Amino acid sequence: MAARREKDGRWAVHVVRHGRLAAAGTIPPGAHAGHWVAQLRASAETVLPGPGPLPGATAEETSLLARWVESEGVRLVHLDGTWAWPVAGAARHLAVHDAVAASRRELVPFDERRSVAPVHQPAR
Repeated sequence: MAARREKDGRWAVHVVRHGRLAAAGTIPPGAHAGHWVAQLRASAETVLPGPGPLPGATAEETSLLARWVESEGVRLVHLDGTWAWPVAGAARHLAVHDAVAASRRELVPFDERRSVAPVHQPAR
């Protein structure tokens, strides 16, 4: 769970589970934050981890949530387990990606011009 204080005094709270936004809410100014956080956490969607690097969400959703969590003023409210963030992420695959992109740029499809005589009736 992460929270950020808004300009009007409210707190925007997000529950993130396995990279997916499981719940979101706002705590009104002057309200008991502990009670609101407990209720939001209890009512959040259950997200079961699946296989792969993003077990519960799309890469786009996880990226948007990560950007919000890393933005200014956001605080971690509750954390189950450990906070994990890959050091290099997908950067280890950049060399392969660049080689494929260069190969595609150099490839000229149908560059070979052979004289093919059209036949209106195929040979039998």
